[in-house]
Amino acid sequence: MSKTKTDAPVTIEAGKPIKIEADTRADAAAQIADLRKQAAEAGLTEAAGGFIEYCKQDYLDKGKFCATVTFNKL
Repeated sequence: MSKTKTDAPVTIEAGKPIKIEADTRADAAAQIADLRKQAAEAGLTEAAGGFIEYCKQDYLDKGKFCATVTFNKL
């Protein structure tokens, strides 16, 4: 799975999940909105999912907001 960063462009491929990680929920939502815009311009549609969750490895982990988004051909 790919991980998005604000400084690195992500190549969207049909059927390939894209993992989003961000420090804030607002940043994660902005990244997903940007991916949706790029996918729409490429003629792709979002598959079910894309929910933002708070992910932690264990109780010592600071945690991040994460989501997995997949796009398909129309």
